[in-house]
Amino acid sequence: MISDVQYSAAAPLPLADKRIAFMGDSITDGHTLPLLFEQCLAAAGITPPICTNVAVAGNKASDMLARLERDVLPFHADYVTVSAGVNDANCMVPPEKYAAEMTAMVDRLSAAGSQVILVAPTPITSPQAAEVKPRWTAYTAFLRDLARQRGLRLAEFDRRMEAALAAGQKVMGGDGVHIEFAGYRVMTRSLLDCLGYPQVPVADKLILRLMPGVISPWKVRPEPADAMLTDAAANSLSLDATWKTMTLPQEKAVIPAGDWWLEQERQRGFAVSVDFIAGKAQRYQGVAEIASTKERTAFLNTGASLETIWLNGVKIYQNPGDSGWHAGKERIPITLRPGINRILIETGARFFLSLTDDNQW
Repeated sequence: MISDVQYSAAAPLPLADKRIAFMGDSITDGHTLPLLFEQCLAAAGITPPICTNVAVAGNKASDMLARLERDVLPFHADYVTVSAGVNDANCMVPPEKYAAEMTAMVDRLSAAGSQVILVAPTPITSPQAAEVKPRWTAYTAFLRDLARQRGLRLAEFDRRMEAALAAGQKVMGGDGVHIEFAGYRVMTRSLLDCLGYPQVPVADKLILRLMPGVISPWKVRPEPADAMLTDAAANSLSLDATWKTMTLPQEKAVIPAGDWWLEQERQRGFAVSVDFIAGKAQRYQGVAEIASTKERTAFLNTGASLETIWLNGVKIYQNPGDSGWHAGKERIPITLRPGINRILIETGARFFLSLTDDNQW
């Protein structure tokens, strides 16, 4: 598949009963792309694949390559989209190094049985644009060569964004790096065309719902003296009048007007402002209860700035610090006991935690 062909003529990739993993940086980690991609297919009567986010904000190609074994390969995805280049350009990664890392990533994913879909990086319009443009241009040229040499599909996101910018469309965020919702519509159009679905319209807005298994309500409070809990302190922790009740989804008033992306995450069940309930602090504690009629296995799915989890007095999770924002960035197998199960967390002002029967979502 030559990257410069018209993808409207490309055979559509089969999607039903498949899994597609989205590898990238913050532009992907925010999860708007998988949501819009899935919604557009479903609205067109096409069964979407399982869309799994494996992106991490701030990642360069080298970071993505380093965490393939941990974050991507365990899902055995049929397709993996790879979007890298913006952070590389801003961090002055030489084009030869970028090329070597992207090639190694394609080789490793292909060897694991995943079909790689390259996504050309978005243009950079920040004040540093003139400085980074030569590297960005070299990266995109390399991706087109790699697609030709390896027979890979490449989503022409860069060219579509350049055309949108030339037409005066507001597709870039104020920092000149991240993209507005209009930019995600361009990104989704690029991906749909690349996969062979040019007939699928791109929605004007997202239809958002609370994610399955979101844990709520919570009792929350600022962590006293900003001291992290020990196992002993976690086991002896008791609730008093200092703990406030927080129900998810939080009310819309907790986020600034016009913040479309945080509103997206609020509706999906992220706690987007623990400080609105508990007051300003560096870190918070939260307690929730899960009832189970029997002993059973399940998965806890983490997101945002969740730091630590105890289940029934046993510490089961510590944030590794490099796993992203998106819901399900870690999917932790647990065993619930019959009766009430107590979850205790430490977190920043924003977090996500859900309980599902499996990790196939």
